[in-house]
Amino acid sequence: MALPDKLEYNGAVLENPTRLNIIVGRNGSGKSRFLRAFSNLRDQAQFFVRYVSPERAGTFEYSPNIEHNERQNKNWIESQRIRNQADSFKQASAGKLRDLAMRFAVRLETDLDLRSDFSKTFSSMQLAKINAMLTNIVIDRADGQEFIFRTQNGQAITPNDLSSGESELIALAAEVLHFFELCDPAKLNVLLLDEPDVHLHPDLQARFARFLISELDKQGHDLRAQTMVCVSTHSTPLINELSRSSAASLGSKVFEYMHVRQEVVSKQLQKMAPFFGHPLSQIINGDVPVILEGEDDERVWQQAARTSQGRLKIFPCLATSVDQQTELEVFANKLLSAMYDQPKAFSIRDGDGVQEALPAIGCVMRFRLRCYAVENLVTTDDVLRSLGSNWDGLVEAGKKWYEENPKHQDRDKLLALLSSSDRGRNTKIKSVRQLIPAILGSRAPWEVVVGQVIGRISGEVDEGNNNSIIDYIGRDVLVALGLLEVNSSTDGDS
Repeated sequence: MALPDKLEYNGAVLENPTRLNIIVGRNGSGKSRFLRAFSNLRDQAQFFVRYVSPERAGTFEYSPNIEHNERQNKNWIESQRIRNQADSFKQASAGKLRDLAMRFAVRLETDLDLRSDFSKTFSSMQLAKINAMLTNIVIDRADGQEFIFRTQNGQAITPNDLSSGESELIALAAEVLHFFELCDPAKLNVLLLDEPDVHLHPDLQARFARFLISELDKQGHDLRAQTMVCVSTHSTPLINELSRSSAASLGSKVFEYMHVRQEVVSKQLQKMAPFFGHPLSQIINGDVPVILEGEDDERVWQQAARTSQGRLKIFPCLATSVDQQTELEVFANKLLSAMYDQPKAFSIRDGDGVQEALPAIGCVMRFRLRCYAVENLVTTDDVLRSLGSNWDGLVEAGKKWYEENPKHQDRDKLLALLSSSDRGRNTKIKSVRQLIPAILGSRAPWEVVVGQVIGRISGEVDEGNNNSIIDYIGRDVLVALGLLEVNSSTDGDS
């Protein structure tokens, strides 16, 4: 059995689901209402559904009243949790952890391999997973079925003494462990986690994400294609960690629209994910993601940011092809628009001989270099000046090098460049890019040289020169990135 192409209930549609579905959206976009719709699938025989609500009140201690209510009505807990507030959520979670311990005890009676290995206890196999996420306390078994909490120095504390983050994390972990324990190979098992990041420090969010991924990955073969987890969130640390899973997909919940399409998180999207590692990353750092076409571009702009001494505040994100760059542009627009009130991102492509401007994709401003590729910047007057020369000096030194290196495989390509009327501006010069600094006596990699020149760009650069680095990059790009101020007399020329 494979996962369905769609998960549907009463107008709510989750399209193209994977085993781990991250659903993002701003406050009020209806993420909770969307997940609660699928919670109703629990009434259908072919589903096992567990919904974890966003507001999880109470204390993590056993309540016989809750156990009695659930015994009378197996859907009692779920019916309480489809509301925004679940008053006794943590008491119910404590009951689930207690039930897990009882199930382990039953299995211990019948599983000879388990009985023969004294290192396998409920504490070592289940509680240890929870304790691995905690820093200041541990949860342990007392006599009988009760659980107790201790500080790291062994002092016992009551559930009321737990911090909000600690009690939240313990309750969430108990819910996850209990869900995976009850997964049924004859059903589609669906865990709906509604904003599990609430009240958790970013570090705890990351630990919980890794714990969730680990439990999902540990499933046996008979359950792997029949279990899916849906996490709704607007927490960037949680998105970042969950995106590292090979099973992860991302979808955006738009206001009043009850149809979400999931997209698998590719390796390139995973590379971009660290930008969202802190919920205030854009506010604190001011760094704006810039999607770049290739590793050379990434190295150039990284060097430019370092050289600018804070003037250029960007987070370079690598695409490995034009198609991948388009994918990242669409992804960035969807994710940033779902996370921030004033989202912004840039994308800079190679010129590849094309002059047409690129329209924006939502909040992603897109630009083309006004040359074939980023390595062509090494022939600009500004870069040659930084190497202590100019174009005529490069031609003279290059022709001398040509004569002295009759067996070099790229000598004819270099001669073609030096003989061109436009410095090969719209041609591919990749094979000779590193020769240019070397011919002029520099040992620095060309990406470093070019990046340093970009990082020092200011309004004092000769903008009227069509061989300047400003002309090659495009003034509109540099204005957007904050390296040049808007100039009404020249703005828009590019």
